Formats: sequence, structure tokens, C-alpha cells
Amino acid sequence: MSNGHENLNRVGGAPSWVQSAEYPTCVNCARKMPFLAQLDSDLPLAEGGDWQWGSGGLGYVFWCSACRISALLWQCT
Repeated sequence: MSNGHENLNRVGGAPSWVQSAEYPTCVNCARKMPFLAQLDSDLPLAEGGDWQWGSGGLGYVFWCSACRISALLWQCT
């Protein structure tokens, strides 16, 4: 659970869900895709400003290594 002070950007491990756990299925093999990484809001952009996943949200990346297919989803408050 986030306390507003921790770094929520991560590669591997367990995701910190904003809402309920949501694992996509691979469009090729229909297996549940493993979690790969998550990106928090407020990511700085090269052009200035920052990236927001909704209102205080997180972006989640998943990867099916057998099919070499990725998926991205996001959740926000």
C-alpha cells in the first residue's frame, strides 16, 4: 500500500494496485500475462511537464515471454 512517500516505479516484484488486481491475457496464447513493471504518475517528460496516468494513477506493463507480446494497462483513483 502506498503512503504517498514511497517510489512506486518498479521493475519486477509485485504490483501496487490502485484498484483491484487486473492481469491481462495474452492475445496469442490466452494465458495470464506476468507482471513486468509499473510506472507512477509525475514522470518527467523531455519537453517539460510530467506524465499523468489519470488522477494519481499507475501504468502497468505485462509480458508474455512465450509469444513475445506485451500489454499495458493503467488504473487511477
